[in-house]
Amino acid sequence: MKIELEFCPDLTIEPESPLDDIRQSESYKKLL
Repeated sequence: MKIELEFCPDLTIEPESPLDDIRQSESYKKLL
């Protein structure tokens, strides 16, 4: 749950960052 809460704000802070989005997606998969 904490991870999701941390990721949500990150995506909101930098919405126009495709590379970051991909990075977060990969990191999220690794965490899962």
